[in-house]
Amino acid sequence: MNENKDILDYLIELSKESYEQEKESAEKIKDRIELISGLMITPSLALLIYLFSNYKGKLLSSFDLAFFSLPATVSAILLLVAISILLHTFGGGAKYQRLPLPSEIKHYFEQVKLNSASEDIEIDLRNGVYNAYCEAVDFNSAVNIRRTNRVLLAARISILSLIFIAISSPLYIYRAAASEKEVTPVKIISPLKFSLEESHEQQQPKAAKQSTKRNNESTSGHSESKTNVPKK
Repeated sequence: MNENKDILDYLIELSKESYEQEKESAEKIKDRIELISGLMITPSLALLIYLFSNYKGKLLSSFDLAFFSLPATVSAILLLVAISILLHTFGGGAKYQRLPLPSEIKHYFEQVKLNSASEDIEIDLRNGVYNAYCEAVDFNSAVNIRRTNRVLLAARISILSLIFIAISSPLYIYRAAASEKEVTPVKIISPLKFSLEESHEQQQPKAAKQSTKRNNESTSGHSESKTNVPKK
């Protein structure tokens, strides 16, 4: 009897360790999702938005469509697929089995007392705890394997999306360099010529003023000479 109790205690401890390991694996999966989102998906989305918004060519022309628009569009679709997989893995695909609550264990203990002999109650109760651990570990392990496979799939799709971004980048760089070479003609006015014209325009009013002044002086002098004529 004591040997059976010791064996059950040992099996329960092993199951408990396995249960904790599966919980740690679930946390690691969350960390991987955040890592892929931060290092691969978010920069790729930002780069695609930048490429589309600053592209200097014609998106629907045959050449640009084949070497820029199509690869960039495929990359965007792949990123959306990767995001949907990660969202499903993070939320909808994360249903784990928990251990029985104390109230459930109490109910199970009462059932054991009714259906078992007094000397077998302790062993039956330990068997129930061990079975609960085994079921939870098996179920959670299968969930973690499925989630891990989905995360790996999303990572591979993200890498494939980066490849299509790399395919579309050379034409973007070429179009950007070609647009910078187009120089807008600018008419340059010589500062020296402008200053000479300005000084010439400024001298014209001065000359006009001087001639007007001379005419006034000559007119006044002529009038004075008339007034100073002696009478006979």
